[in-house]
Amino acid sequence: MRKFVRVQSVRGDGLVSFDFAIGWPELSVELMLPRPAFEAFCATHRVERLDGPEDGR
Repeated sequence: MRKFVRVQSVRGDGLVSFDFAIGWPELSVELMLPRPAFEAFCATHRVERLDGPEDGR
């Protein structure tokens, strides 16, 4: 199944707030991870990014 990530914000303390969805991008859960863990999460799950290139990177 396709997996999606949409970054909502990057906090001042480095936590990335993002939505994660499996199958349907409109049905998601909100998660927060430190930036290195977020990048690893995206790579592990082979997500499709739905945000712009400047968001969360």
